[in-house]
Amino acid sequence: MVSLELDAKFDSFIKLRESIFYYLQKFNISNNSVSEVLLVAEEIFTNIIRHSYKGECNEPIFVTFYVSNSTLYMTFKDKGEKAEELKIPNSLIELQGKVGGLGLYLISKLSDSYGYKHSGNWNINFIEKDLT
Repeated sequence: MVSLELDAKFDSFIKLRESIFYYLQKFNISNNSVSEVLLVAEEIFTNIIRHSYKGECNEPIFVTFYVSNSTLYMTFKDKGEKAEELKIPNSLIELQGKVGGLGLYLISKLSDSYGYKHSGNWNINFIEKDLT
């Protein structure tokens, strides 16, 4: 398992991206799957900065990830503002004329399971992705 504590700054994603990329190299995963994982991670990470922390700050984002039985498990935790009810669009047509929502749509389409919960002071985003 890889555990990271990153500042809620867009530049911090570079370290996260490199960590995920090099970790996944051990598992003989297609470049397409690696790209999808990196896109999902970027969307969640930037959503936390924009919506939970309301912009870049020195607050932490905790990220853990590991692979078990060809499935990637990834969790993002932060102590920013609790998210309102997440409405994940079912199609791109639902997004027409609206601002926002594309990131959640991509996360849901590129992962096998996506969830969010608020527990105590924590916002927790978690994904599962089959890497076969």
